[in-house]
Amino acid sequence: MGGIAEREHLYRLMISQLHYDGYEGVAATLLQACGALPGIAPSQRLFTAVQRGFEADDEKLGGPPKEKPSQAITQACLDLQFDSEDTKCSPSPAVYDMLYATSHKAPCKVACFNGSGRLAATGSADSSIKVLDVDRMLAKMHKGTDDIHPVVRTFYDNTDTVTSLQFHPTQEILAAGSRDCTVKLFDHSKSAVKKALKTIQEVLPVTSISFHYSGDYMLVATQHPTLRLYNVATTQCYVSCNAADQHHGAVTSVGYASDYNVYASTSKDGAVKLWDAVSNRCISTWAAAHGGAEVSSAKFTKNGKYLLTAGKDSNVLLWELSTGRVVNAYKGAAQALVSSPAVFNHTEDFVMMVDETSTSFASWDSRTGEMQRPLASGHTNSISYMAHSPIMPAFISCGDDFKMRFFYHHSNTL
Repeated sequence: MGGIAEREHLYRLMISQLHYDGYEGVAATLLQACGALPGIAPSQRLFTAVQRGFEADDEKLGGPPKEKPSQAITQACLDLQFDSEDTKCSPSPAVYDMLYATSHKAPCKVACFNGSGRLAATGSADSSIKVLDVDRMLAKMHKGTDDIHPVVRTFYDNTDTVTSLQFHPTQEILAAGSRDCTVKLFDHSKSAVKKALKTIQEVLPVTSISFHYSGDYMLVATQHPTLRLYNVATTQCYVSCNAADQHHGAVTSVGYASDYNVYASTSKDGAVKLWDAVSNRCISTWAAAHGGAEVSSAKFTKNGKYLLTAGKDSNVLLWELSTGRVVNAYKGAAQALVSSPAVFNHTEDFVMMVDETSTSFASWDSRTGEMQRPLASGHTNSISYMAHSPIMPAFISCGDDFKMRFFYHHSNTL
């Protein structure tokens, strides 16, 4: 038998789960029977703990792997329903240091990391794409030598600005959207290959792309209000059967949630839309999400419970998907001209965004909204994009000074 504290903790989890699942009467009865327990907020923490146990049992018994690897419990993530019991496990972005920089021949416009965090890519207005080895960038910090070359691939097959990049979830392929109205797929496993192995032709410039976890499908957003879903193998295109589902302005970003059952899109029309990933139908629209200003990005939390949006009203908002309400606002940075996204750090302890007035990086405690000390960027012109590593305290910034810069916090180990 566990101690009194352990039993009370278990009862709290049960009551919290009952609240979360809508069994308010049962939760109230159990709370009354348990005696003097303080008010308990709804949470699915008990479900998560049980799910972990089932997964551990499957591994011990040699059971089949999960169909969706992304659904496995991974690192710490943001959950405002019970985060008060947790402590931060990552450093503030304000203490990161710039370790490496490289230049394109024109403004650097976009960046991304692969799922393992070991590769990164940057795209430029000069139409080139660079693939970088993260371990080599870190090795330059430790060894201080010019013999290490982090850029491992360079692709030249676009004819205009590269606007969106994403690594394939299972294959050594990098997808690139561009103002030349194409999405190109590059095989980054072959050092001699400079051209794309496949091209998806669009009518208007591409603004954002997002792979399904299987890699078989890809969402594509363009400067048209209509979202498209492509079969990557056949390049067959699908759109919602209901024209009323679509935006009324150019789509600025699109991205899947971690369970891949839902995706989100943002637009110059000021709306954020949530979509059913199976039927491709819009299930919710948050009109004038940022007071009518253009919404530039949307990012799901790892647990799929919240959506982080950034808009040209200079606000970053955290939305609760189950209710459609704003649960936190991160203010104090300016973003009226550039459309750099707001991002989480790798543990979702902090939110980050470019502050265009000071050409620095603003960050906030994701739970309290408290603004952190700004981090100087070193860029000598506007910062157009930033991407944070999924596994470590590191991020890449892209500037109109032609530079990409890699920032990292030294004291953490890989």
